[in-house]
Amino acid sequence: MIQLTIVTGNPNKAKEIGMILGIEDVQTTAIDALEIQSFSLEEIVKAKAEQAQRELGSPVVVEDVSFELDVLNGFPGPFVKFWENNVGYDRAVEITEKLENDRVTIRCGVGYADEERFLYTEGVVHGRLVARRGEGGFGFDPFVLLDSQEKTCGEMTKDEKNAISHRKLGWEAMRAKLKEEGIL
Repeated sequence: MIQLTIVTGNPNKAKEIGMILGIEDVQTTAIDALEIQSFSLEEIVKAKAEQAQRELGSPVVVEDVSFELDVLNGFPGPFVKFWENNVGYDRAVEITEKLENDRVTIRCGVGYADEERFLYTEGVVHGRLVARRGEGGFGFDPFVLLDSQEKTCGEMTKDEKNAISHRKLGWEAMRAKLKEEGIL
């Protein structure tokens, strides 16, 4: 089997990916990737994957996340890190309450790159943005109540969250695509 390196500097993501894939010791590395500015999650993931593959000289898998508020026509989308650091999710809740639309779409784009190809998959979940509930997870987890769930992602156990998350859907789709392509 080919050795894949997951490119991330986020240890929480690495743990979740390992749990989803059933790998205890996920091979990860962080690189200082230039993140292009785009509302296209696929374009961002492709640029990151191809840059990482060139720098490392081996097959890589990368991901990025888009956090899309319906009331803001999908913003902040892939700019979610900037939103979290400069505005915050409490402010997002205030906005959605004032404008009476708390719907959110969360996407996890996963990209594989080797010297010959780029493959892309996406996991998508829908839900509502709510006031902070729970201390688990990270990022927007305590603020997101997925459709048909009674707990926010921050109130769920890791196993509960990983069974239904955008990340699970994106990575499972990538695993299937890699098997289909004969890579795994």
